[in-house]
Formats: sequence, structure tokens, C-alpha cells
Amino acid sequence: MIFTALTILLIAALAVIGLGVALLPVYVWMQARDRASAADFAEAKRILGNDFPA
Repeated sequence: MIFTALTILLIAALAVIGLGVALLPVYVWMQARDRASAADFAEAKRILGNDFPA
């Protein structure tokens, strides 16, 4: 009985870790995309100056 519960907990923990590892490339891609977008906004603000919409 106790081994069954421990096995289920182990499988659940491995599933959570596996999901995190599987989603890591998505997180990295989103960070890169947001960084590029922020750079684009910074360049537009630099070019437009005070005319940049808030």
C-alpha cells in the first residue's frame, strides 16, 4: 500500500519535471521575443521622441 502511494507520487513528480523540461524552450523563445519587441519599442521611442504614443 505504501509503495503504491510512493510510486504514484514519484510518477507525478516525474511528470511535473518532464512538463517543465518540455516547456523550457517555449519559455526561452518567449523571453527572446519579448526582448526583441522591447528593443523595437525603444528604437521607435528614440526615433519619435515625444511623439511616441504612451
